[in-house]
Amino acid sequence: MLLSNYISQIPGYHTNRKLIVIESDDWGSIRTSSKDNMDKLGSRFTHFCKDPYFYYDRLENVSDLESLYEVLASVKDSNGRPAILTANTIVANPNFEAIQKSAYSDYSYELFTDTLKKRDGNLHVFDTIKEGMAAKVYRPQLHGREHLNVNQWLKGLNEGHTELLAAFEHHMFGVPLNQRINMRRNVMAALDFNDNHEINLHRDILFAAQNHFEELFGFRSITFIAPSYIWHPTHEQFLQDMGILGIQGLPYQYIPNPGGTWYKKKFRYTKREKDNPVALVRNAFFEPSLDDTGKDTVAECLRRISIAFTMKKPAIIGSHRLNYIGSLSEKNREHTLTLLRQLLKEIVTRWPSVEFVSSDELTRLIKYKIQF
Repeated sequence: MLLSNYISQIPGYHTNRKLIVIESDDWGSIRTSSKDNMDKLGSRFTHFCKDPYFYYDRLENVSDLESLYEVLASVKDSNGRPAILTANTIVANPNFEAIQKSAYSDYSYELFTDTLKKRDGNLHVFDTIKEGMAAKVYRPQLHGREHLNVNQWLKGLNEGHTELLAAFEHHMFGVPLNQRINMRRNVMAALDFNDNHEINLHRDILFAAQNHFEELFGFRSITFIAPSYIWHPTHEQFLQDMGILGIQGLPYQYIPNPGGTWYKKKFRYTKREKDNPVALVRNAFFEPSLDDTGKDTVAECLRRISIAFTMKKPAIIGSHRLNYIGSLSEKNREHTLTLLRQLLKEIVTRWPSVEFVSSDELTRLIKYKIQF
């Protein structure tokens, strides 16, 4: 085992409790709009097909959610609670029709429930989300207004960026770019910026996101994860002002660096700070759809959970939505859910005192010692 896996767990918050958090990003956001559009774009831009998000990820449907709920509910922790997924949710998507009507000059968005209604003609998916919340297997938290850097996207469209324009025609934006537009070669990092004056726009976007979240779910999110793990310390003050108590993320924060060749990096670990949001740092991963190395995904996740518990840390597992989507590849969803069931059963077998908790519950425990 890598010594660094242990060393990184030394600082910060510790507990004797065996706490498991599953954080899953991208719920509510569009990605690939349909199988037909995937085939059309993939035949024209073959490099798109190298991206697992392009050929697996799509806005969730009822079958995706019900299949996931069944697996989560099949395993109970030491308190009799089922496994719970913290569903980090994007609350809005671009309104492509309105943007096209403005010739790419004005940005417009729609709530993700409106996107669902356009696609399905009904809100059965949102009703199913609320069923998961009631069953305590699905807990929304805030991921952003849209998983899109609005300024970079509109700029690319107005400059005639071939790949972005082609994706736009199919109501998509989240594609890997050969034609460079920024450091990342995509426009997914909502809080990235090239000029400091853009930060004020981000404040408005973040506050709108929180307000829409409350409108949709009936409560305000207390945790947040920045799209693409990119945010600036200034954003943290905005997040506090809108009621965010915990910031999810990886062991490194990527900080916008206008004029630089890459982002600045800041080391993070799960900790409580009196006057700042709690830092929630993922120390285990369950991403079968992203792993092309042939590793035993379940065994590797269990290994990292074991390290976390040995170091008296909560085990915070990252697991993106694309793992659980079946409308582009039902085989992929079935494979992942089989592995997830194995993982959860092994967790409760190895650690009988384990407790499944959501990110907001862990945040309240760390910050205020509020028990659950």
